[in-house]
Amino acid sequence: METALYYTLSTIAQTLAGALAVLVAIVLFNFTRIDDALNTRDSFPHAKILRERGMRGLQAWLKGNGIPFNDEARFRATRYFNAYLARPRLFKALGFTLWDVGFCFVALPFTRAIACSQILSVVVLSSASGLAIICLFFYWKLVSSLVERRLV
Repeated sequence: METALYYTLSTIAQTLAGALAVLVAIVLFNFTRIDDALNTRDSFPHAKILRERGMRGLQAWLKGNGIPFNDEARFRATRYFNAYLARPRLFKALGFTLWDVGFCFVALPFTRAIACSQILSVVVLSSASGLAIICLFFYWKLVSSLVERRLV
């Protein structure tokens, strides 16, 4: 049990660290595109409304003001909104990953003591695995926001 616990904790930490490295590389590769989408005023003129109210709020506002929301406008709004969300999503993914990797590293020297208690083993493994699943969810959210889908 002690060996399995040790290898599980170290594997979770190594896997998340490797996945985070790939994720950061993807984000850094896309930073110029993200900055272009955020800093070009012509890219989306109703950016403030989109940031404050989200996509549905923007659609309602445009409809209420008689402004058409065609496929091209939807694409530009989606591109801007995804770029706007990229940095906060990166920081969430980074924070949860560092928390989980740190948790695993702190638990590793105590694997012998943890293995002596079945309840403690379940709590530690459940916590590390649960945080890893949350990290994977944030990775998915971040990568999906970086992938552009052209609607027209």
